Amino acid sequence: MFTFLYTVQNLIKMLNLFPPVQESASLADRLIQYQLTRAQEAEETYALKNELSLTKQKHATAQKQLKEAEALLGDIKERVGFRLHGIMLISDVLLNA
Repeated sequence: MFTFLYTVQNLIKMLNLFPPVQESASLADRLIQYQLTRAQEAEETYALKNELSLTKQKHATAQKQLKEAEALLGDIKERVGFRLHGIMLISDVLLNA
């Protein structure tokens, strides 16, 4: 008798732990909505990280191209400077002759 009573008391305690069915359905709906929201956020985060990675790659490529262009421009300026210097020397010689 004691075991049966103890078991019934435990069963009552366990039943009291669970909310009514309507409340359980509401909790389940909220849990599902929360999981959907989290899944959408994870998907958006993944897409943004992917886009950021691509943007960083494009930025690195553009930076490399800019440095190459600046080096080429410096080389061209140097060549033009030597040519202008040579032309000035020739004109000085011709004018002073």
